[in-house]
Amino acid sequence: MAQDDLDTKPAKRFDYSAFIEDLRPLLAESTKFPANQQSAGSSSFKRWKLRLTDLLDRIEALGYDVRCGVHQRMFANMYGSGSDRVWVAHMMETIDEIELIIQNFETYGDPGRTRKGRTSWFGEGQVPPKAEKAVPAVEPVAAPKPPPVPAPLPAPERVTIGWMIHNVDWKGWTAIASVLAAVAFGSYKAGQVRLFDDAQAKPASAQSSTPSQAPAALQSSKPASKA
Repeated sequence: MAQDDLDTKPAKRFDYSAFIEDLRPLLAESTKFPANQQSAGSSSFKRWKLRLTDLLDRIEALGYDVRCGVHQRMFANMYGSGSDRVWVAHMMETIDEIELIIQNFETYGDPGRTRKGRTSWFGEGQVPPKAEKAVPAVEPVAAPKPPPVPAPLPAPERVTIGWMIHNVDWKGWTAIASVLAAVAFGSYKAGQVRLFDDAQAKPASAQSSTPSQAPAALQSSKPASKA
């Protein structure tokens, strides 16, 4: 086959059906490892595991969630001893998962994508645009209503002490007390002024009456002139 024919041959479309087709031969090969290749370090097992993990990575990149834990399995004991038993146990778990994936596809078909894949119609390596967050509408705040103005108090026919006790507030009583105090203080000052005037008037009247009587007393006390 010419090199030009290889270059112009259309690439195979990779979808979930192609994933299952590539998964079937891997399942068949998983039970055919010879005894000397049943270890995590064998070259044939490394190639098989690499093909399986690459296949799983490509289908998950399209947005599918595949339940297979081969990535987390070591297929060997970290302490060295008993690695052959660990390899068999991990291999059986992986085979069971692959068989279940194929069986579910044969029964239900394509499971559908659960998320946006890393390779999608946005382009290779492109991230889907983020949806803008909707800004909630701000409702207008109603202006506070002014407090109701109380109705004016109707004037009574007669203003009594009882009516004032029930209807006059403390400001009114303060004004009344201030007026009474002012009247009392004014009356007190007026009384003091009147007493002071009376006290000033009494000495003046006493002084004005004493000189008129002195000449008569002096005349009566003078000796009679000789003849």
